[in-house]
Parts: sequence; structure tokens; C-alpha cells
Amino acid sequence: MANEDAFFEVDDSQVIEVLDAVLRRWRDPTPFLEEVGALVVASIMRNFEVGGRYREAGDWRGGTRRWRPLSVLTLFGSLGKKGGKFFKKRGGLKKRGEKRLAGKKILIDQGHLMSSINYQVRREELVVGTNLPYAAIHQFGGKAGRGKTVHIPARPYLVIQDEDLEQIRAIGNDYLTGRV
Repeated sequence: MANEDAFFEVDDSQVIEVLDAVLRRWRDPTPFLEEVGALVVASIMRNFEVGGRYREAGDWRGGTRRWRPLSVLTLFGSLGKKGGKFFKKRGGLKKRGEKRLAGKKILIDQGHLMSSINYQVRREELVVGTNLPYAAIHQFGGKAGRGKTVHIPARPYLVIQDEDLEQIRAIGNDYLTGRV
């Protein structure tokens, strides 16, 4: 049997075309990041609506834990000494506080924090957050008030869920393959 050289010709023009398209898209990820930003903000809005969906304080990944309820003192703190005396005479702060809590959603008083959540795309970067000065104390917890005597529990709202990560992967795949 004679040694014969085998020669195969492969038309790789379609593969090169696809790779070129992926590279072009990757050079400008702005449309991908815009879509991801909108998705993340919508997920964070759901965190407010349901009263928290977090795993643990300090973690950016979501979970099933809910935020701690507001304390009765938080609810009546703005009434001052006279208001506190009034409610003590009329059945106690705890009982009145529970009535006042009915229908209240945590971290949504006037809606400023929730409505301040936004995203910005800067070149190849997505930034999600808020510029409100009191936002961090709610996210991470800590001491607040005059003399830092009031403990604010962490109520992580800037978290995303596992299903959001799956959607982000799908958006990325669609973007890179040209389906978006």
C-alpha cells in the first residue's frame, strides 16, 4: 500500500463570520449592560415589595430571608415625649404600634429609597445603587441617630436572586450570538 497524502479542504467562512460578529459585539457591551441593569433594578424593586429576599447581611446574592420588622419605637419616634405619653395611656406602644404596622412595608415609608435605585452604564461597567446618604445604614445595618445610640438592623436590598443570574447568562448568550 502506497503512502498517499490526504488533503481535506474545510470551508470555515461561516465560523469566522460568527466569531467576527461576537468580537464586534464584545467591543461594545453597552446594549448588554443596559438590559442587565434594567433586570437588576427590577429585581431590587421586588426585594422592597416583598420585604426582603436575602441570604445573609453583606452578601450580594439573594435568598429567602425577610427583613426584620420595624420596631415600635421606630414607628413612634417622631411623636416626641407627648406622643409617647399619649400612646402609653391609651393601651401601650406595642399594641398601638402593631395597629400602625398593619399594611406598612419595611423600607417603604415615602418611597424615596426605593425610587432612588438606578443603574448607570459606563463604558464596560454597570453600576447599580443609590446616592442617598442613609442608604448604606439600611443595607449593612449599624448605629445611627444622635450619639449613635440606635441600632438599625441590616436589611439588604441591593441583592439579586439566582434566577436573575440565569437570566443574565441568557441575555449574554443572546447578545453575543446576535439574537438581541
